[in-house]
Amino acid sequence: MLRFKWNNINLIVGTLLFIVFILIQVFSNKKLNFSPIIEDLTPGSDYAYTIALDSEDFYVAGSCDSCGSLGSLAWQIEKRRKSDGQLDPNFGNSGRIISDPTSSDDEAYSITIDSSYMYIAGVQAGQSSDYAWRIEKRDKITGAYDPHFGLGGYVVSDPTSNNDLARSIFIDNYYVYIGGHQNGSDILGESDRLWRIEKRDKITGAYDPHFGLGGYIIENPSTGDDFIYSIITDSSYIYVVGYQVVLDKPGNFAWRIEKRKITNGQ
Repeated sequence: MLRFKWNNINLIVGTLLFIVFILIQVFSNKKLNFSPIIEDLTPGSDYAYTIALDSEDFYVAGSCDSCGSLGSLAWQIEKRRKSDGQLDPNFGNSGRIISDPTSSDDEAYSITIDSSYMYIAGVQAGQSSDYAWRIEKRDKITGAYDPHFGLGGYVVSDPTSNNDLARSIFIDNYYVYIGGHQNGSDILGESDRLWRIEKRDKITGAYDPHFGLGGYIIENPSTGDDFIYSIITDSSYIYVVGYQVVLDKPGNFAWRIEKRKITNGQ
C-alpha cells in the first residue's frame, strides 16, 4: 500500500514537472517570436536595406519616400525590441528617425553597432545632381548624433562630381571601415565605376592618414563598372567582396574578393 502511494506521488510530481516544462516552452516561443512587420509609411516606395542587433534590440535602416521635410527619399532608422518587434519609444521620435539631408534621394544602405553607438553608411545628394557618401554616428539609446564625429555627427565624402555610393560599413575598437564605389571620370578620365575603401577614426570621423592614399583606397580592376557590396575585418585584415567586369568578356561580371592589411590597406 505504501509503495502504491509512493508511485502515485512520483507520477503526479512527474506530470506536474512536464506540464511546467511545456508551459515554459510555449511562453518562451510566444515571447521570442512576432508576426512579420509590414510598414508602409508613405504613398511611395519604402525600402529596408540593413539590420543589426544586440542582446535586447534590433536596428533597421533604409529609406522612405517623401517622408522628410525636403521631399524625395530620406534616411529612415528604427530601433525595435527583439522580444515583440515593437518600436523603442525612447529612441528618436517614438522609435524612429527620419534623416533628410538634401532635397534629392538620400538612402541608408548599411548599419553596424557597438555597445554605445550605431554607425550608418549610405548616400545623399552631392556637388550637383550626383550622389555622395554619407556616414552617420548616433547614440544607441536616444538616436541623437554624436557631436564629436565629423560635422556634428556625420561625414560627407564626395570624391567626384558623379555618383559615389557607400554600400557597407564595419567597425573595430578604433576605426570605421566603409566600402562602396566612386565614379572614375574625375580620377582616371574613365566613365566606369571604381572600388573605394575608406578608413576613419571611430571618435572623430577623420581619415586614418596611414591607410592607402591618406585614408582611402581607389581601385579600378576592370574597364567596366566595379562595385563593392560588403566589408568586414578581423584584428589584422580587411575582407572586401563585390564584383568586377570579366576582362575578356565585356558585359559579364565576376565575383571579386580581396584581403588587405588593416593598417595600411596593402
